[in-house]
Amino acid sequence: EGYAGGDAAITDLLDSVAFRVAPMMNPDGYLYTWSDERFWRKNRRNNGDGTFGVDWNRNFSAGWGGPGADNFTDGETYRGPSPFSEPESRALRDFTLGVPNAVFHIDFHAFSQLVLYPRGYNDTPIPQPDLGIHAALAEAYAGTIASVSGFDYLPIPGNQLYIASGIVTDWHYEEAGLYSFTLELRPADGGLGGFAPPPSEILPCAEENFAAVLDLGASVARGVVATFE
Repeated sequence: EGYAGGDAAITDLLDSVAFRVAPMMNPDGYLYTWSDERFWRKNRRNNGDGTFGVDWNRNFSAGWGGPGADNFTDGETYRGPSPFSEPESRALRDFTLGVPNAVFHIDFHAFSQLVLYPRGYNDTPIPQPDLGIHAALAEAYAGTIASVSGFDYLPIPGNQLYIASGIVTDWHYEEAGLYSFTLELRPADGGLGGFAPPPSEILPCAEENFAAVLDLGASVARGVVATFE
């Protein structure tokens, strides 16, 4: 809309950077949250033993099978029988690897107001200069949000939230070679209700993250490393 509407900054950005948006990566699981179990997390794979679902955000090959992912089928974070056993994780893998000149991946989650970056599957820092670049970009992202809405998002490595193996963020960094982030959206602390905030929170949350994504895109247009020189 900004491009068609004559917003010069957005026009310049979209003339330099392509954005690809997948609005829903767990359609079967999401549908199930409206019909049966509101806070269902996994997909709806039939595990063949009376249980259903794989947490496909534990199904990627980076760190797969490590701590922070269940190895039993009825666990909420069941990792699946093997890396990329799920159509959702395979689809995102194949899509990402087919994008030319890709630079960033951002995964939007609920909730906790965090900007997470690799690594998630253990507490060993990723090597420099990647660690410094990720940290600086995460801080800049949080700074943009604070300037737009006054809400504080904390930029930290994913393992500081908790250890999680086989996650999408680590795979996009380690295997696809991208700068990779997980955004945990509003609220900062809300119990299970944080997964379903009131409708009044939706637009402000979108607006603050939209502004931050535009700034990330601008760093791609300038050259990510050049952004910090």
